[in-house]
This record gives sequence, structure tokens and C-alpha cells, in this order.
Amino acid sequence: MKSDQVVLGVDFGTKRIGLAISSTSILPASPVITLLRSRRQGHDLAEICRHAALQHASLIVVGIPYRKNDVSGKMANQALEFVNALRKVSQLPIDTVNESFTTAYADMDMEMAGISPEKQTKLRDAVAACHIITAWRLAQEKNSSVDSSAGV
Repeated sequence: MKSDQVVLGVDFGTKRIGLAISSTSILPASPVITLLRSRRQGHDLAEICRHAALQHASLIVVGIPYRKNDVSGKMANQALEFVNALRKVSQLPIDTVNESFTTAYADMDMEMAGISPEKQTKLRDAVAACHIITAWRLAQEKNSSVDSSAGV
């Protein structure tokens, strides 16, 4: 993980796309916006790129909804296709991470914060994107510790 990298987290969905932002030097991640999916994928991709530029992101991390044991199902395949399309239009590097349970974590966070169910629906995907950034950070730390222990 590079020092002080700005990461845009993306929670891909068929109806909504949640975005969150975090600097690697500042914890935790913050929700940015939940975008309603357009009928045109190009519009959705452009919106992600626009928000990445507005937030001065240096990396985009997209959550992939894998099943148990990192098996990809229909939604994971759709998310991976979306990532491939995003790579074609974004100038930023794009990473992926298993997003298992991020929506459940987002729901628990909002319930504990006393956020009304109506607001939870509007915020869910952006808060889930915060958890995607957290999952990516943990994966980066795990990979770093594996890499450093391999040289022992």
C-alpha cells in the first residue's frame, strides 16, 4: 500500500452503486454518494470517473460479491464485467476485493447509529463501499505480512 493514497470504494449493484472515499493516512472511510443505476452503463462509468476526479482518488477499489470459497456466481460475474468496462475508461488503477458481508456490516452500522430505515435505504450502498475499502485495506495488510514473512 502506497503512503497517503486516496481510495474510491465502489459497491456495485444492479440498481445502485455506492461510493466511498478514504485516504490511506486517514481512517475510517467516508460515504460519498449512492448513484442510481442508469440505463446506460457508459453513464455509470463516467459518473464513477467523475467522482474519482472530484475526490482526487489515486485508486478505485470495486467490491466483488463472491460466494463461499471465492466462487463467482451471476452477480460476481456482472461485477467483474463492470470492472473490465471501468478499466477501459478510467485512467486510474482499479483493484478488486471480495465484498462478502459489506452490506450486512453497513446495515449494522446504521442501525447502531439510530439511522431511520428510510435513510438506511439511501445510504446503504455508500456505507457498504466504506466496508469495501476496509476489506481492501485488510487484504493489503495481509499480503504485506505474507510478503515480508516470505523473506525470513
